[in-house]
Amino acid sequence: MSKLSACACAFAILVVAELASAGTLTLSGSCTKPLNGNTLVFAISNSGLSNDTAYSIGIQPVISRASVASSWYPVNSLMPGASANVSISMLNITAKGTYADYFITTYRQGIDVFTTVFPCLVSFQNSTASQVYLSPSAVSGANSTESVIAAVTNAGTTNVTANVSLILPPTFSYSSSRQRSISLAPYTKGNVSFSLVLPPGAQQVSYGVAAAVQYYRGNLSYATYVPFTISAQKPGSMDFGSIILWSFAAVIVLLLVLLVLSFSRKRRKSSTA
Repeated sequence: MSKLSACACAFAILVVAELASAGTLTLSGSCTKPLNGNTLVFAISNSGLSNDTAYSIGIQPVISRASVASSWYPVNSLMPGASANVSISMLNITAKGTYADYFITTYRQGIDVFTTVFPCLVSFQNSTASQVYLSPSAVSGANSTESVIAAVTNAGTTNVTANVSLILPPTFSYSSSRQRSISLAPYTKGNVSFSLVLPPGAQQVSYGVAAAVQYYRGNLSYATYVPFTISAQKPGSMDFGSIILWSFAAVIVLLLVLLVLSFSRKRRKSSTA
């Protein structure tokens, strides 16, 4: 039986749906590992300030180099301020070191259904600290596309070949490779990029996602992740407030044009009189 090092990792997802039936719902997820045993505890909570409740929650753990006893863990609902713990039994553990794993979570809010992810560092037998750092950024493109560029830095004293990946809801799709490999000398930097296609109807939703890096040294795994946000807005789109502001400005401009034309006509009439 593998030993699991004690650790707690937290990640919050803010899903903003600008729909008549949905407000702002904030879900947070964290995982804890006991020093001994093979049970991973995932805690999920609703810290939203509105009265919105998450219903029909389903949690799917994705754990590296270990099997899980069940692929689906249901939670009936989470009202604001409520939380729930899910115990996940793991089997056939062959992992050693630290891995960036995650939990796919699907839930219903009003009449809408959302799918999101909660990353978590899971350490088996030994807890390792990554010396490779990430700095991801996202840029919106045309036709519901998104580009993610991750700056990768090797802060260690040895050469590293690292695998960089994104932790995304499964509703996203890739138009590039799902994983990038990069070799870095000590104290050097490099960039990797990913091309994504956003889920249908995602133009008014902000997704909490993460970039992860993992590499081996000896027979131990080293990993870390960095959360960031993909705001799926249509390029050039405006919210309701912006539309009102620009409409007001257009009216002012039109009135000024009419005043100028009226003044010009009066001057022409007075000059011909």
